[in-house]
Amino acid sequence: MVEKILDITLGAPQAGRPVPVRRDLYVRRFLSVSHLLVKSCFERIDLHYAEDEIDTSAAVVYCNHPSFWDPLMCALATRYLFPQHHVFAPIEEEALRRFWFFQGLGFFPVRVGTVKGLRSFLNIGRAVLENVERPCLTLTPEGHFTEPSQRPIRLQRGLARLLKTVVERSVAVYPLAIDYRMQQNVRPVAFLQLGTPLVLEPDTPRDEAHLHSTLESHLETTMNKNLARIQKKYVGTNLIRSTPPT
Repeated sequence: MVEKILDITLGAPQAGRPVPVRRDLYVRRFLSVSHLLVKSCFERIDLHYAEDEIDTSAAVVYCNHPSFWDPLMCALATRYLFPQHHVFAPIEEEALRRFWFFQGLGFFPVRVGTVKGLRSFLNIGRAVLENVERPCLTLTPEGHFTEPSQRPIRLQRGLARLLKTVVERSVAVYPLAIDYRMQQNVRPVAFLQLGTPLVLEPDTPRDEAHLHSTLESHLETTMNKNLARIQKKYVGTNLIRSTPPT
């Protein structure tokens, strides 16, 4: 009965198990609230990207992890960049229990640092990328908070292992660099840079070690571009002055 009420009030899930529950109406309302929250705390979200590199196929967006704001920044960026996609993301199991309002938004729990957690991530991630129409999987594969200037970039191997197994459809894998800068007498600015996608075509051989090193290299290159852009004070698209998600 509870599930039926939620289906009516917040929208039915997009796909069955093991794909996480994602209710479109709830997602839209949550993003609208998130937009207002970020707008109250930041001067702007400065996003730079190349329009001709946005792909309509299955997408993966992986980013560095400098702050607890990253999930909201990533959510607003993917909503802007991939408005027709259905976004899903892993979250630490205990955090999903603590923050109950994340349930129904496409988050799925993983137990970080365990074999069971890795197996769950691989099973659910593959189900999302292969079974959902226009999926977008977002994650922070560094696994912990890091400084945007830290080099070299070191990612956990779960993402490369997942991408090795998804061979039934084309997947565009985008690095997203995130950085935050304080300004005198005003609120901070969030700088986001979307990198060139690594497009993986179906039924092509995929070496996990090569994939892993390529993912690290692409994210590091994107982060370097973001740092250079910040130093030049180049202004991109301001997400929090655009129309809130509807």
